[in-house]
Amino acid sequence: KVEKVLKAVASRGIPAFAVLGNHDHRLDSAGMMKLNAILDEAGVALLNNRSADLGAFQFVGVDDLGTGHSRIGKAFRHTEAHKPVVVLTHDPNLVLRLKRPFTYLMAGHFHGMQFHVPFLFRFIRKGELAARGITKGLHETSYGRYYISKGIGQAGPNARFMIRSEVTVHEL
Repeated sequence: KVEKVLKAVASRGIPAFAVLGNHDHRLDSAGMMKLNAILDEAGVALLNNRSADLGAFQFVGVDDLGTGHSRIGKAFRHTEAHKPVVVLTHDPNLVLRLKRPFTYLMAGHFHGMQFHVPFLFRFIRKGELAARGITKGLHETSYGRYYISKGIGQAGPNARFMIRSEVTVHEL
Protein backbone atom coordinates (compact mmCIF):
# COMPACT_ATOMS: atom_id res chain seq x y z
CA LYS A 1 0.00 0.00 0.00
CA VAL A 2 2.75 2.44 0.92
CA GLU A 3 4.51 2.02 -2.41
CA LYS A 4 1.59 3.50 -4.37
CA VAL A 5 1.33 6.52 -2.07
CA LEU A 6 5.08 7.16 -2.07
CA LYS A 7 5.29 7.00 -5.84
CA ALA A 8 2.54 9.63 -6.08
CA VAL A 9 4.40 11.89 -3.64
CA ALA A 10 7.76 11.37 -5.33
CA SER A 11 6.35 12.08 -8.78
CA ARG A 12 5.83 15.73 -7.78
CA GLY A 13 9.58 16.34 -7.47
CA ILE A 14 9.25 17.72 -3.96
CA PRO A 15 11.80 16.56 -1.37
CA ALA A 16 10.08 13.99 0.83
CA PHE A 17 10.98 12.71 4.28
CA ALA A 18 9.60 9.92 6.46
CA VAL A 19 9.82 8.54 9.97
CA LEU A 20 8.92 5.08 11.17
CA GLY A 21 5.79 4.31 13.17
CA ASN A 22 4.76 1.59 15.58
CA HIS A 23 3.53 -0.80 12.86
CA ASP A 24 6.77 -0.39 10.88
CA HIS A 25 8.71 -1.68 13.89
CA ARG A 26 6.63 -4.87 13.82
CA LEU A 27 8.12 -5.83 10.45
CA ASP A 28 10.64 -8.64 10.32
CA SER A 29 14.07 -7.90 8.81
CA ALA A 30 12.92 -8.82 5.28
CA GLY A 31 9.90 -6.54 5.59
CA MET A 32 12.04 -3.68 6.90
CA MET A 33 14.49 -4.16 4.02
CA LYS A 34 11.60 -4.01 1.56
CA LEU A 35 10.23 -0.85 3.18
CA ASN A 36 13.66 0.80 3.02
CA ALA A 37 13.97 -0.19 -0.66
CA ILE A 38 10.53 1.32 -1.42
CA LEU A 39 11.53 4.56 0.35
CA ASP A 40 14.86 4.69 -1.51
CA GLU A 41 13.23 4.01 -4.89
CA ALA A 42 10.71 6.79 -4.30
CA GLY A 43 13.47 9.18 -3.21
CA VAL A 44 12.07 9.53 0.30
CA ALA A 45 14.71 10.17 2.98
CA LEU A 46 14.14 8.24 6.19
CA LEU A 47 14.93 10.47 9.16
CA ASN A 48 15.41 7.89 11.88
CA ASN A 49 16.54 10.01 14.83
CA ARG A 50 18.42 12.39 12.56
CA SER A 51 18.02 15.76 10.92
CA ALA A 52 18.19 17.25 7.43
CA ASP A 53 19.20 20.85 6.78
CA LEU A 54 17.15 22.38 3.97
CA GLY A 55 18.83 25.78 4.07
CA ALA A 56 16.12 28.05 5.47
CA PHE A 57 14.96 25.45 8.00
CA GLN A 58 15.72 21.99 9.36
CA PHE A 59 13.70 18.79 9.50
CA VAL A 60 14.25 16.64 12.57
CA GLY A 61 12.92 13.09 12.40
CA VAL A 62 12.31 11.38 15.74
CA ASP A 63 11.62 7.66 15.57
CA ASP A 64 8.52 6.16 17.19
CA LEU A 65 8.12 6.95 20.89
CA GLY A 66 5.65 4.19 21.72
CA THR A 67 8.04 1.43 20.61
CA GLY A 68 10.96 2.90 22.53
CA HIS A 69 12.94 3.88 19.42
CA SER A 70 12.94 7.67 19.98
CA ARG A 71 16.33 9.28 20.55
CA ILE A 72 15.59 12.99 20.86
CA GLY A 73 19.17 14.07 21.61
CA LYS A 74 20.53 12.09 18.67
CA ALA A 75 17.85 13.49 16.35
CA PHE A 76 18.71 17.09 17.26
CA ARG A 77 22.50 16.54 17.40
CA HIS A 78 23.34 18.33 14.14
CA THR A 79 20.74 21.11 14.24
CA GLU A 80 21.59 24.80 14.39
CA ALA A 81 19.86 26.80 17.12
CA HIS A 82 19.29 29.88 14.93
CA LYS A 83 17.33 27.99 12.23
CA PRO A 84 13.65 27.00 12.41
CA VAL A 85 13.09 23.33 13.29
CA VAL A 86 10.27 21.21 11.90
CA VAL A 87 9.91 17.91 13.76
CA LEU A 88 8.51 14.80 12.09
CA THR A 89 7.43 11.93 14.32
CA HIS A 90 4.77 9.26 14.37
CA ASP A 91 3.53 9.35 17.96
CA PRO A 92 2.43 12.86 19.02
CA ASN A 93 2.95 11.97 22.69
CA LEU A 94 6.55 12.96 21.95
CA VAL A 95 5.57 16.62 22.58
CA LEU A 96 5.22 15.76 26.28
CA ARG A 97 8.89 14.70 26.37
CA LEU A 98 10.34 17.23 23.93
CA LYS A 99 11.89 19.91 26.16
CA ARG A 100 13.44 22.07 23.46
CA PRO A 101 11.98 24.72 21.17
CA PHE A 102 10.63 23.72 17.77
CA THR A 103 8.86 25.73 15.11
CA TYR A 104 6.38 23.06 14.13
CA LEU A 105 5.83 19.34 14.75
CA MET A 106 3.86 16.93 12.56
CA ALA A 107 2.59 13.58 13.84
CA GLY A 108 -0.10 10.98 13.29
CA HIS A 109 -0.64 7.67 15.13
CA PHE A 110 -4.16 8.24 16.49
CA HIS A 111 -5.96 8.08 13.11
CA GLY A 112 -8.20 10.88 14.41
CA MET A 113 -9.64 8.19 16.75
CA GLN A 114 -10.63 6.09 13.68
CA PHE A 115 -13.93 5.26 15.33
CA HIS A 116 -15.46 8.42 16.75
CA VAL A 117 -16.80 6.92 19.95
CA PRO A 118 -16.67 9.12 23.06
CA PHE A 119 -14.20 7.97 25.71
CA LEU A 120 -12.72 5.29 23.38
CA PHE A 121 -9.13 6.21 24.25
CA ARG A 122 -9.81 5.85 27.93
CA PHE A 123 -10.01 2.11 27.25
CA ILE A 124 -7.49 1.83 24.41
CA ARG A 125 -4.16 3.07 25.69
CA LYS A 126 -2.61 5.49 23.22
CA GLY A 127 -0.81 7.69 25.72
CA GLU A 128 -1.48 10.83 27.68
CA LEU A 129 -2.55 13.08 24.79
CA ALA A 130 -5.26 10.68 23.63
CA ALA A 131 -6.44 10.21 27.22
CA ARG A 132 -6.86 14.01 27.37
CA GLY A 133 -8.90 13.93 24.14
CA ILE A 134 -6.13 15.46 22.00
CA THR A 135 -6.25 13.17 18.94
CA LYS A 136 -6.20 15.40 15.86
CA GLY A 137 -5.67 18.94 14.62
CA LEU A 138 -3.48 21.88 15.57
CA HIS A 139 -2.28 22.35 19.17
CA GLU A 140 0.42 24.21 21.05
CA THR A 141 2.87 23.64 23.87
CA SER A 142 5.25 26.16 25.44
CA TYR A 143 7.95 24.75 23.09
CA GLY A 144 6.05 25.04 19.79
CA ARG A 145 2.97 24.25 17.69
CA TYR A 146 2.09 20.74 16.60
CA TYR A 147 -0.36 19.10 14.23
CA ILE A 148 -1.81 15.60 14.58
CA SER A 149 -2.98 14.25 11.23
CA LYS A 150 -5.89 11.83 10.94
CA GLY A 151 -3.91 10.21 8.14
CA ILE A 152 -5.13 7.79 5.48
CA GLY A 153 -4.58 4.45 7.21
CA GLN A 154 -6.19 2.63 10.03
CA ALA A 155 -5.22 0.31 12.83
CA GLY A 156 -6.96 -3.02 13.18
CA PRO A 157 -10.09 -3.25 11.05
CA ASN A 158 -9.97 -1.53 7.67
CA ALA A 159 -12.71 0.93 8.58
CA ARG A 160 -13.42 4.33 10.07
CA PHE A 161 -16.55 5.64 11.77
CA MET A 162 -17.38 9.38 11.76
CA ILE A 163 -13.70 10.24 11.03
CA ARG A 164 -12.60 11.09 7.51
CA SER A 165 -9.13 10.24 6.28
CA GLU A 166 -6.92 13.20 5.46
CA VAL A 167 -3.78 14.14 3.62
CA THR A 168 -2.53 17.43 4.98
CA VAL A 169 -0.51 20.07 3.18
CA HIS A 170 1.59 22.23 5.48
CA GLU A 171 3.00 25.49 4.10
CA LEU A 172 6.28 26.20 5.80
